[in-house]
Amino acid sequence: MAQRTARDVRDSNEDDKYLQPAALMVVRIAQQLVMANYKLHEDTQGVEGFPQVTALEEQGEGDEKTYVKKEIPAQITEMIAAFDEYIARVPIDKDPYRNHDRFAYTAGEIPFLYGQFEEAKRRLNPIYQTSCGKTEYGYLAWEKLITMANKENDFDRSRELAQASKKKSCAMSADQEQEQMAIADPSIQRGFYQEASKAYEIACYGKTGAPKDEPCAKTLPTDGPERDKQWRKAAELYEGALREAPERKEAPEAAILGASSYKQIGEYDKAISMYELFIKAYGKEETLQKLKNGDPEKNKGPDRKGYEERVKFLKVAYDALAEAYVLFFDYRRAAQTYDKIADIGHFSAEDRRLAARNAVFLYINIGDRGKMASSRKQFLSMNPPGEAKAEVDWLIATADLKEWDKRGPDRGNNKTARMKAMNTMDAFYRRYQRNADGYAYAVQAAFHAATARRLGKDPAYAKWCNNTVSAYDNFASKEGTDPETGKSKALGSLQASMAAECEYRAIDADLKKKFDYDAGHHRYKGVIVDVRKEFTEDVEVKAKGWYDKLQHVIDKYLSPPWAVAARARQGSLYDSCRTGLFHAREPGLKLYTPKEDKMLKKLDKLCIDTGSEKACNGYDDFTAKRRALWRKTRDEDLASADRAMVAGYAEAVVWAKAWKVHVDAVDDAVSRLAFYTDIIGDAKLRDYTSNVQDIATKQPFVYQDKMFLRMRRGMITEEPPKVLTAPLPVVPQ
Repeated sequence: MAQRTARDVRDSNEDDKYLQPAALMVVRIAQQLVMANYKLHEDTQGVEGFPQVTALEEQGEGDEKTYVKKEIPAQITEMIAAFDEYIARVPIDKDPYRNHDRFAYTAGEIPFLYGQFEEAKRRLNPIYQTSCGKTEYGYLAWEKLITMANKENDFDRSRELAQASKKKSCAMSADQEQEQMAIADPSIQRGFYQEASKAYEIACYGKTGAPKDEPCAKTLPTDGPERDKQWRKAAELYEGALREAPERKEAPEAAILGASSYKQIGEYDKAISMYELFIKAYGKEETLQKLKNGDPEKNKGPDRKGYEERVKFLKVAYDALAEAYVLFFDYRRAAQTYDKIADIGHFSAEDRRLAARNAVFLYINIGDRGKMASSRKQFLSMNPPGEAKAEVDWLIATADLKEWDKRGPDRGNNKTARMKAMNTMDAFYRRYQRNADGYAYAVQAAFHAATARRLGKDPAYAKWCNNTVSAYDNFASKEGTDPETGKSKALGSLQASMAAECEYRAIDADLKKKFDYDAGHHRYKGVIVDVRKEFTEDVEVKAKGWYDKLQHVIDKYLSPPWAVAARARQGSLYDSCRTGLFHAREPGLKLYTPKEDKMLKKLDKLCIDTGSEKACNGYDDFTAKRRALWRKTRDEDLASADRAMVAGYAEAVVWAKAWKVHVDAVDDAVSRLAFYTDIIGDAKLRDYTSNVQDIATKQPFVYQDKMFLRMRRGMITEEPPKVLTAPLPVVPQ
């Protein structure tokens, strides 16, 4: 009733004497109704009425924080309407208390507090435009507008408002001036980072809004100069943002993505500068100490979370800087960076030890023994675990190994380097052969000591190969077995390959002396019965014995290169036997026993001297049947050896392809299979390889006609294969 009466007076045309008081009464009554609801809400503990809202409500934490949009109660909406009516009906010259400004601002502030940003902006923007620098409400309107722009991630508007405040301040007091700077400067800085972020997203993904933890698109329609231009834009914007505000939370992202952008266009020197800029500003010791221990001057306690986050990003930047130096082939500065990491007490002991280890490794590679020793000393001062200490000792031992050229002539300085490397390897092996911390490196030391002796033609090579195998056994025992497969965890390791090579070379050397056809073995002579017996023994007993030794190398170590070599060598066993049998010739080969030979000579004499048809026919029938029998049994024996030979060679070729390894034994296997293609024939080769399985696909190997001829290394043009000549016919005795 009172509000209606006040409105009637306000809207009366009789006289404006009571216009302002009546209009103000309408506002006061609306305000009292709102206040009554505040009190009712408080008295009923929230059952009735509504609470007073004095600040914008937000939810979430960190980057996930968002403002809450709420419905404005009807009574407050009516109060805003009363404000509007007052402004509309009461002329400024009739408003002695300047309520226009206060009511207009309050009518805009209320929707701001309730998260109704569009309405708030509609009402506050005119106040900002007309009252900035003139009234306190002009400043307050600017403050709310820039706050809303930041909350809505409207970076363009936020930066516009912030930069406008630099040109014309809305502040009306010193305190407001400070507040304005505290809001505007971060908004401008944030705008720099956001602009850079958008440029990066366009360069990386071809669009904005993509999550940055996803890998960049490999190809985009803009690939080429246009995309490079976008990468450069992102890099330069990130660099500018980092220089402008290196302390902001976006700084780590700017350093990492900015440097990455420079790398995309091959400018590693600028990427390095980005990391250095970030480290210099973000890693200030004073700042780190204040975060860690607190800042008494500002009455601030320790910020453990902030400290740990800063240290984490600082470590990422240092690592990236060191890696960039490596990519830029500046190994000395990379080593110096790792030295610096090892010196920084804020990083974990493990990270510092690893950095010192990396420094040792890099100094070894550039031949700086003085720095290498210094980094080792620093590493040892950090109380490293035994295995880590053994690793660094091994890295230092390899410095002498690197000075020896294994492929160079063994004379002069290179021979001296070989002897020095050999002695260093000997010493390391003796130091760690019984120390479990260094078992992995003891294998390598023994192997390199053996290799140095082998290439120097030192007979002690065999002893050191045995040391390599023994060291591997210790290493494998320490590694244990895989609980899922039940097999040794050492299988297929570098150490396994070293021990496998030693065992393989020993077997290979023995084969070259004691079994290979090229060494003079399998030169079958005598009566065919004895030849077949000797051949069978070679295949089923002797070859099987060597086969098992080679299989031991395959099974014990499962080293891809040496398993392939051993499998091919297994095939060569049967190659030697079948080659010997194929080349068995008279007069060394005897088709007849002495008794049979004597009988044939008698028949031959009767045939010639008397013309006895019976004697002539008997001679011809016997010799023809014997030659046919020999060829038949010889072909059967050859076929049995061929099957084992082809399977071994073919399986070695398949393994090498699946494991992506190359060894000379595979070239030899392909060469032999190509050689035998026209001798054995495609049909038999297909049959003999039918049980070979591709270990990569688990599918049967599929032989294609003449495929091994096409696989020969270095073959460019078609050449007729070199075919073994057929054995000469038996000459009658």
